[in-house]
Amino acid sequence: MSVYKNYIFDFDGTLAHTAPEVLECFKKAFAKAGCPLEASEVKDTLLGPPLETIIQQLRPSVPDEMKQNVVRAFREIYDCSTTGLTKLYPGMMKTLEELRGRGAKIFIATNKPLIPVNRLLKELNIDFFNGVYTVNSGAVRMSKAEMIAAAISGHNLQKEETLMIGDTMSDINAGLANGIDTAAAMWGYATAEGAAEMRKKAVHVIESAGEILCL
Repeated sequence: MSVYKNYIFDFDGTLAHTAPEVLECFKKAFAKAGCPLEASEVKDTLLGPPLETIIQQLRPSVPDEMKQNVVRAFREIYDCSTTGLTKLYPGMMKTLEELRGRGAKIFIATNKPLIPVNRLLKELNIDFFNGVYTVNSGAVRMSKAEMIAAAISGHNLQKEETLMIGDTMSDINAGLANGIDTAAAMWGYATAEGAAEMRKKAVHVIESAGEILCL
């Protein structure tokens, strides 16, 4: 029987393959703001950090006003996107349903804002988590580590029974910062360097959603 009773999931690259929709909206937002992206710049490994961080990485030299224009354009486009391009990873729905059937508590901790997260939870028919923590869930912006801490304290979770599942080193570090076990989801958006680091530091390394049920 599993030692874990509580599972905290990252969203992009862990629960769902969001890249096609996000990157399509990126292209539209950058173009609308007057600084279009080159095709070579639009890649899955962009995903993970907060939007502002991604924009800074892509266009460090453009004026702050233009960066804010990109942020506003992206929010307008992505919050109301109807592309249907985002999909759950294979086996993820079955895994979530099995965890619920076991009586486990499941949570989300994501750098996405609440509006698109709620939209996607409904679109993907997974609007059943015990708690959803986003970058703007609280009165001030939260880091991933702070989201995990909020889930633990808000739901009185025992740390030794709680697992953080994510596809980037930032997810693993956030779990480590809270003293909980971590599982590296190797199907996501980590760079080769990040994936290698996760293999060294995560308690578990998993190659498919179904493996979560065996931890």
